[in-house]
Amino acid sequence: MAAALRGHRCACRAADGRGGGAGGGRHGRPRRAAAGAVDPGGGRGRRAHRGTRRPARAGAAHRHRRRQPRGGAPRHRGRPGRGGAHRRRGPARGAAEEFRLRAAFGRAQLLAGAARGALAASVRYAGERVQFGRPIGRFQAVQQQLALAAAEVAAASAAASAAAAAVTAGGFTAPASRFAVAAAKARTGEAAGAVARIAHQVHGAIGFTREHDLRLTTTRLWAWRDEDGSDAEWNAEIGAAALAAGPDGLWPMVTGSP
Repeated sequence: MAAALRGHRCACRAADGRGGGAGGGRHGRPRRAAAGAVDPGGGRGRRAHRGTRRPARAGAAHRHRRRQPRGGAPRHRGRPGRGGAHRRRGPARGAAEEFRLRAAFGRAQLLAGAARGALAASVRYAGERVQFGRPIGRFQAVQQQLALAAAEVAAASAAASAAAAAVTAGGFTAPASRFAVAAAKARTGEAAGAVARIAHQVHGAIGFTREHDLRLTTTRLWAWRDEDGSDAEWNAEIGAAALAAGPDGLWPMVTGSP
């Protein structure tokens, strides 16, 4: 009777896969498949799963999806020259160029006025300062320096006046106005350094003091000549315009005649 019961139990365990034999191991645990054993599903034990990828989760595709605005229209992150919002830069570039010309034109007018002020202060001081029994303005060396400063002021004033006439006639967008503004800024910037140097030479040490009014003009000359484009920058634009005009268009461009 006991032997019949034990046999019945072994048969039940074998049927459930918990017993020994082909499907079960010791103490009812399932045996591991051998390295070369064939899996009923078509694989070879653990080796069949090494080369396969895990299935993607449901939210993986949602994470890689770009965010769209609420209106439903796609975003355009365009680069310059590749479409998008940055492609339309024509009006903005033209406005920036006109603003640059306007700033240079105003700076040229300021430089011309400051140079005239420094020259007037130097001539006045040379007539007031007495040395060796007579005003220093009667010495030939001082007169020569004042004449050089006057020539620089005249050239700067002429260039600034020509630029004002060109801008009044054709506006800042005309090629003639662009050339005139470039010439005015370059010429007044060159004159600023020479006039400031001569003015301080005539005044001597008193011109460097804080109480004297000469610093109000010379310090502005030194600062304004480098603002809104240096002399080298505007001279380069003048050279580029002359090369673009060619031999036949150079003289009409310089003189302003058709």
